Amino acid sequence: MNDESSTSEGESPFRLYSPFSLNEHQVVAEQANKPNEPNSELEDGRQLPQRLANRFQSSLAYKQLEEIDSYYKQSLIPTFIVIDSCREIHRYTSTRSLFVFGPQNVIRRFAISVESNVGFQWFIYLTVFTYIMAAMYPPSHSFEKLEVAMLVFWMLELAIKIIARGFLLTPFSYLRNDFRNRLDFFAIISLILNLVAIEHGSFGALRGFRLIDPFRRGIRLDIILLKCFRSVHSVLVYFIIVAFVIALFGLQAFMGLFRSRCAIKPPFALHGYEWFNWYLNPKHWVYGEILHPQMCSNYTLIDNCGSGDVLCVPSIGENPDYGYTNFDTLGWSMLSTIRLLTLDYVEELYRLVYTVTGFKCNFFFIPVTFFVAVFFNSLFAVVVVSVFKNVYNETFSNTVIKIQAVNGITGENGMIEHQQSNSVLERMKGICCRWSCVSCCPGIREKFKRIITDPYVELFFKLCIFLNTICLCMDHHDMSPALDGILQTMAAFFNIVFLGEVCLKIVLLTPGEYFADFWNRWDFTLIVLYLIFAYYSVINEMQFFGFTLFRIFKLINFLSYFNKLMLITTKSFKLFSRILYSFVMIVITFAIFGLTAFGASYKINAEFFHKGIIPRWNYTDFIHAFMNVFRIICGEWIETLWDCMLVSGYHCIPLYIFFLYVGKYVLVNIFLGIILRNHFRHTTNPKDAESPYFNYAVIIIIFVSCVLLGLDDKYTHTRKSLHDVLRIMDLIILLLFMFEMVFKWMAYGFRGYFSSKLNILDFIVNFVWVLEMFIEFTAFTNGIATFHTIRVLRIFRIIDVTCEDHEMKLIVNTFWKSLPGIANAIFVILVSWLVYAIIGVQLFGGRFYYCYDFVYDTVVNVSIVSSKPECLLKNYTWVNAEMNFDHIFNAYLSLLEIATLKGHLHVMHSAFDGHSVSSQPIYEINLYSYFYFFFFIIVGSFLTLNLFFGVIYTTYKELRQQLEMSRSSLFTQNNVFNNAMRKVRLMKPKKAIPPPQSLLLQKLFYFVQSELYEAIIVIFILANLGILTYDNYYFVGKSYDVFWEVNNGLIFVFVVDCALKMLAFRQYFFTRSWPLLDLTIVMLQLI
Repeated sequence: MNDESSTSEGESPFRLYSPFSLNEHQVVAEQANKPNEPNSELEDGRQLPQRLANRFQSSLAYKQLEEIDSYYKQSLIPTFIVIDSCREIHRYTSTRSLFVFGPQNVIRRFAISVESNVGFQWFIYLTVFTYIMAAMYPPSHSFEKLEVAMLVFWMLELAIKIIARGFLLTPFSYLRNDFRNRLDFFAIISLILNLVAIEHGSFGALRGFRLIDPFRRGIRLDIILLKCFRSVHSVLVYFIIVAFVIALFGLQAFMGLFRSRCAIKPPFALHGYEWFNWYLNPKHWVYGEILHPQMCSNYTLIDNCGSGDVLCVPSIGENPDYGYTNFDTLGWSMLSTIRLLTLDYVEELYRLVYTVTGFKCNFFFIPVTFFVAVFFNSLFAVVVVSVFKNVYNETFSNTVIKIQAVNGITGENGMIEHQQSNSVLERMKGICCRWSCVSCCPGIREKFKRIITDPYVELFFKLCIFLNTICLCMDHHDMSPALDGILQTMAAFFNIVFLGEVCLKIVLLTPGEYFADFWNRWDFTLIVLYLIFAYYSVINEMQFFGFTLFRIFKLINFLSYFNKLMLITTKSFKLFSRILYSFVMIVITFAIFGLTAFGASYKINAEFFHKGIIPRWNYTDFIHAFMNVFRIICGEWIETLWDCMLVSGYHCIPLYIFFLYVGKYVLVNIFLGIILRNHFRHTTNPKDAESPYFNYAVIIIIFVSCVLLGLDDKYTHTRKSLHDVLRIMDLIILLLFMFEMVFKWMAYGFRGYFSSKLNILDFIVNFVWVLEMFIEFTAFTNGIATFHTIRVLRIFRIIDVTCEDHEMKLIVNTFWKSLPGIANAIFVILVSWLVYAIIGVQLFGGRFYYCYDFVYDTVVNVSIVSSKPECLLKNYTWVNAEMNFDHIFNAYLSLLEIATLKGHLHVMHSAFDGHSVSSQPIYEINLYSYFYFFFFIIVGSFLTLNLFFGVIYTTYKELRQQLEMSRSSLFTQNNVFNNAMRKVRLMKPKKAIPPPQSLLLQKLFYFVQSELYEAIIVIFILANLGILTYDNYYFVGKSYDVFWEVNNGLIFVFVVDCALKMLAFRQYFFTRSWPLLDLTIVMLQLI
């Protein structure tokens, strides 16, 4: 209950704060019925609710007011508030700040008035923005002067805020009020230290977090991020614990295995140091195809080294990837485990482990990657989406504004801006609506208006959009001059048509009526952009097709689903643009942070890299740092981390993990929250009921069919008897499925039969199977391989039939019901990607070619060959990249690889280096083409690919709601009670273990269950865990012997523990999960 609710309708809830307010606070604090938590509408930093904003007088702005939240009125520490001109709440404590400045102190009142002033906040935003922009450029003497000036302003800001709020001890003090204050304090301290030791760099870029959401309106993105960090914190702790356990297992299983090498045996007998020196010499090692030393193992059944003249020698080489990929110590094992759990470059780590351990490594990789990693990635997504949804619903419910009085339409989030801005818009709209371009001839205008708005005329314009899109798709590299001329002519024609459409509609309709429609505004914007860029292309003699390709989105009006999706997109545009802005600002902040922390190390220690060439992904300048940070956020971080550690040391690891945590697991999942806040509706149909015995018989037949299909391989035709048996069994199974289909026709009828998706699948499989048999017997061939494998689709019937559990049935039904929505989502993705594909063809078509020397298996340097004719003249080969943008289909394939964020870097590298057609690529000459891929990954990957997740999630949610509603409708109150009692009767509580009859065993029985015994065992477990943590590859000598003696002693303790519990619990020992787990672990340790 809020205090303002107790005021009368005419009385204002806002009263000036005075020394007498403290006495009133003491009286109120003694009252009972204190609220359990603060009112979320009246939190510090939020805007006043509309019901209070309407009653707030402008004369009270920036003045100290009494507390209006009942929770803080009754708290032990008194507070007061200040409301700025934008109706935002600032809360302060009434205690003395810094033990000196009271609420009525002149200095503190001045500090509060400045700290809460909107102009002061925007001045700080301006200084931070200036610093961020200046930090993007290479360091200079001017930047050092600017940094000193910014430091002076920020220290003054720090002093004002500390005087106004206090420093730390009280609530709402500087360091406790906002997480950005803590980042600002750390940034200012680092800048001060940087004046003393410049070589260490500064963290002033952390102030960029202040620009995440400067407008602080509607949904507060800073609040979303803060609550996401708090909610994900528990998941992160769980993640670290699980990663620690997996790292310990990897440490014990794969320690030192990456150091083994295949080496050539010496031609004569060697002993002692000569033997070691021979095998330690890299010249005597065996190298693979990519000139890397071949790893091996003596513990696998496969001979890694091949011939008998080669020997697998352990511990003679270095670990791969600069020595950073290994399981030799707990730290490196932890890093490799995090790499697995984040699914980054997992295939290479799997290849390394498989080389040295063989097939048994699958028992480690499959659970970790397919279960643990997927689980945590999904868990992070669920937590972030839930926080986003809660904040969104809270904002929506707490800021209800009656906009129907204005135009009868609810705006985006159910909110509108201030009434003053609305009145201005209404006046502008009225002026535009009254203005008519042809007011002298209203009759003629009405006739032409009916023509221009006729459905057939609209259909003509849409047909032009479709044909224009087809022409743009026909553009490709190395097309004939005739086709090029035709496409140029068609493009000019369609642009004239679209320009005429916009001009006629503006003339014949009033501007107010024209711009009231979203698609008219869309057309007008595209035409204006086209005219601007067409003029620019003519001046610079460039070929430019314009922005007409974006008109393709107008075609979705023909389909209701896509029209609804576009409506959702337009409603979310403001929210998406704000989140995109915040996302870009965080990436910029991280990029500048990485630039100042690591940039100098790359240049100073460049000789550490191969041939002294700095890798493409680095922190040498802002654009490279921006690219590198965005790559980390996309989930590809481990390779750039190796480069960073090589030149900057191990302190790269925590920063990379922080970038990954904030970017991949928080920011990217917020885009998913935008998708999931809108629901897609699907209808459900009842499922046919069949006899369980009939279903089980069908399952057996399907299983036999799959087994027979697995036995049919490329060697079957050489074994005639097996071939004949398989063909006979195929024919028998086909007849059985045909009989099943006929029986179902007779039982359900054709309409009932084809109402089930599984029956439709059966019909298709049977039809294809009969067609395959017909082709095989008439054409005397082995049939068609594709037809032969279609029968495997029957496996879905096994999944459907065996799902007796309601949750499993729900998952299977979700899969089937999501298929139409997934098909629609695929179409939306194809349409949205078409725009990027056409732009990609125009930007990169024919520019991915390069000159290649097959003799030395390398790309020819641009200093030797600069163009295609020169390449062919010198007998080299002019080769095209496998993934390119030469035409629309290749562009789609390249975009698909980029959207998956796996193996896409070579496409981006080709775009960075390509600059013109028939020219040899030059290293990063077209580096700014990166922003094409940046925006495509955000829109084409983070948003559009999340449509799949959105469809599946909403379908699952709807089916669950329907299941719960159907369950609740089946039971009355008596039925619910009877059902609950029946479950209670059927429950079998776990019986307590009876004590043994022997007096000695009874004492042992109670002892092993005592808290003292459990504490002793926990101490031994922690000791064993510490011993395992201390174990590493470099542990040799006497210390190693002591380690194993202690470890064996602990194992003996655990054996005794299991033996004592087996004696005390007797046969009941094997009915308890924890004792069985202890026994299993002890047996594994003994093995």
